[in-house]
Amino acid sequence: MHAETLRVAISELDYPPYHYRSDGKLVGVSIDYAREVADKAGYQLSFERMPFERILHEMRAGRIDMVVLLFKNEERQEYIHYLDKPYIHEESHIVVATDQEMFPDRFSGDFQAFKEYPVVSVRGYFHGELFTEADYLEKQEVTSEAELLRRLLSGRPMVAVSNRAIISYHARLQNQNHRIRILLPAIDNGADYLAFSNKLKNVREVVKRFNHAQQEYMSSSAYQELMNKYGFDSDPALLQSRP
Repeated sequence: MHAETLRVAISELDYPPYHYRSDGKLVGVSIDYAREVADKAGYQLSFERMPFERILHEMRAGRIDMVVLLFKNEERQEYIHYLDKPYIHEESHIVVATDQEMFPDRFSGDFQAFKEYPVVSVRGYFHGELFTEADYLEKQEVTSEAELLRRLLSGRPMVAVSNRAIISYHARLQNQNHRIRILLPAIDNGADYLAFSNKLKNVREVVKRFNHAQQEYMSSSAYQELMNKYGFDSDPALLQSRP
């Protein structure tokens, strides 16, 4: 007997280390995680890539069964059924170059410490209300994390605001991880879930099986090994250390 296959949507744009193509294969912490949990729940997954807004439209219409990386909000809960617990978080942080010693060791909760310098972020990302409302900052936008990292390491005093996992991924990719300093605490922390269309046949049974499988997997050493593989194992005490 073949396992039922669920149609799963992810963004058409790579979002490493959460989901991206490598050597022609779809990989990433969210992809690997979803496959492991689905296997334990007795399902197979078929991935489709599309613009994010279309993903929500297709979920509402019931033409897509599942998404693997989604924030929870009240509007979406009208047509989406989330698992009981998130499996990963997207943390936004202040990031500075290690050779720029004028910046503090920690984020105090007030952006005033950075108002004399350009603050660079990637266009289209949300980094929390605190950052959005800090309209006294000289905010600059770039089109990618790779460009953000190049700006940050150009030698000019500036600050970046970025998803911790993504900026760390690009820094490791360029062998520049020793040149950035991520300040604690996070300025925003969003929980990500596996989620299902409410129009999926037997959705309550599917969610029940996935909740059980997720609990089992997250309690295993394999889950921590997966987090380590994609760089989610950084010791917070080391993030802000100076060289």
